[in-house]
Amino acid sequence: MTIHERIKSRRKECQMSVEDVANELGVSRSTIYRYESSEISNIGIDKIEPLARVLHTTPEYLMGWTEDPIDYSDGDLIAEIPGCYVEACEGDIKHAYAMMQAVDKDNRGTHVKESCANRIRAGLSMRGMTQSDLCRITGIPKSAMSQYCNGGLVPRQDRTFLIASALNVSEAWLMGLDVPMERKTTPVSLEEDGHNVNVVKIAGRDGRFIEKELNDKQLQALIAFVDLLPDASDDL
Repeated sequence: MTIHERIKSRRKECQMSVEDVANELGVSRSTIYRYESSEISNIGIDKIEPLARVLHTTPEYLMGWTEDPIDYSDGDLIAEIPGCYVEACEGDIKHAYAMMQAVDKDNRGTHVKESCANRIRAGLSMRGMTQSDLCRITGIPKSAMSQYCNGGLVPRQDRTFLIASALNVSEAWLMGLDVPMERKTTPVSLEEDGHNVNVVKIAGRDGRFIEKELNDKQLQALIAFVDLLPDASDDL
């Protein structure tokens, strides 16, 4: 592939629009189209390096000097790799990343219906949201989010919770398990004395009603527990 084809191909792999790339680089959409269409025949290294950074790859890959698109110096990628893998590979990030990918693939097993990346994209579509919307709501960097959406990385537990909350889906469903999509609890956010309060309401069929105020940490723990419960119709 030419450099122009690699730019376009990598952009699509990262699930990024032309506008996303243009915004990240601070240029117009027409400039990105010109990069991808070979209208600009000679792209200088001063343009290739920021392009590679936005596309989560290396200048060497865009130039066609390597077939591996992964940037192993990417801080977001490194942060996703468990420290035990890095230690086992004696600090070799490339090998640690390969180990993480292999373990993740094995762990999916037969109980996983779809990949996390597919579920995130499905959730975005159902909620009428974009990756940028999800980044804004969760505070997760765009570079990491695009990796989650293209399957390059699986979000760690805290980010899985943030993404699932923003999409209003269960964490288990988001990770690809064959479980109902919808969350089993829907917290209500109230404003009290200038502070946000999470209020969980539970109504029993015997008429009892429970209302409890929880802080954010307690709420996360409750949602994680409820998501593990079987449906009432399931055999126990």
